[in-house]
Amino acid sequence: EGVPESLESAVMAHFDRMSPAVRRVLRAASVVGDLGDIDAIRAVIDDHFDPVVTLRNAAPLVVDRDRGFAFADDGIRGTLHAALPVATRRTLHQRAAEHLLAHPFEAPSFVPRVAHHFWHADAPAPALAWQRRAGDAARERGASVLACEHYRKGLRMALRLDRPTDVLDLASAAADAADRAGLADVAIEMLRVAEHVAPSATTRADLMRRRAVQHDWLGKTSSCLRLLTRAAHSAATDATHHRHHPDEQCNRKQRQRPQPKPRSAARDSS
Repeated sequence: EGVPESLESAVMAHFDRMSPAVRRVLRAASVVGDLGDIDAIRAVIDDHFDPVVTLRNAAPLVVDRDRGFAFADDGIRGTLHAALPVATRRTLHQRAAEHLLAHPFEAPSFVPRVAHHFWHADAPAPALAWQRRAGDAARERGASVLACEHYRKGLRMALRLDRPTDVLDLASAAADAADRAGLADVAIEMLRVAEHVAPSATTRADLMRRRAVQHDWLGKTSSCLRLLTRAAHSAATDATHHRHHPDEQCNRKQRQRPQPKPRSAARDSS
């Protein structure tokens, strides 16, 4: 998380000399991210002892300020969080997410915090849902870069779950947010992902046209023209297919219907 090696070494040296109880509280606090949220820390620890008493013995990593306890340096939390074993980190973030869901609050930070915890808990389905919600919330307030980040995280979970519809929606949303943020390269990457799962040639053609716009914005005129040509060909192929097979869908449904028995068979059964 970008912590200097000298600080990381000093933090871990102090941490290793602390009692097991203090280490447990600091691990939980590194997940919660806010030493002032004692209830969340207690929920993550999943024990009954008082974190406040323990934090008083956590100097010099923790300081007691007028507004409550805080890490003495911004890099301390990141160092402790990065040092967590993977399985422990996932378990603690899962507990933090469950605590938030059990104690919801009206604030813009609620949805992204839940999304953050489910992401680090490596829980694909809830992480997908909450990253999408966090992306939507960021988009509504005009934070396009942040929205793109949330959508891309949701996209990674959709790919893991093999959900093509979610992949298409999230990749398209990420591309739109990237476009608004002026991140043409990211938009192009997301549109490529969406094209791979496009359900029809028409949808694929629309995505190609959007990608062509990004290439044009980057000054890549030849790439833009090639994409527009491919998009036109894809749309024309789809239109020709539907024109030659207008009742294909209807015929498919009719084939799936149970056919009535012939009259002779009906008489025999009676």
